[in-house]
Amino acid sequence: MPFTCPKKHPLAQRSGVSFAELKPESFVLFKQGFVHNQAFNQLARQNHFRPKVAFRSNGIQSLLNLITDDIGIGFLALTTPVNDGVVRVPLLDDPQPAFTTSLVYRRSHVFNPLQQRMLNVMRDSLQ
Repeated sequence: MPFTCPKKHPLAQRSGVSFAELKPESFVLFKQGFVHNQAFNQLARQNHFRPKVAFRSNGIQSLLNLITDDIGIGFLALTTPVNDGVVRVPLLDDPQPAFTTSLVYRRSHVFNPLQQRMLNVMRDSLQ
């Protein structure tokens, strides 16, 4: 699981960091209800500190803009698209939270072309 920071951030040049090294940083995170928060909170508990949260949003683009503007660093899954203003830096913590995704549908369901494309995109991004 990586964290996301602006390209100009000192940590952006690193090949990886531990979550404990992020203690002095401010974070921009998703609002409640996103699985990212559960993983983030798990890492915070493992490292025995309460992170500073500068802002919360439901919008990926809002978070990416805040990260690009150096308001805080983010905690986004690898499947989350990012823009050119940010970089992903791997977290070196062990163990790391894992995201589990399930796709459930009836075997008898016939997908329309759009549904089939969406299913293919989801399958490809989760492999």
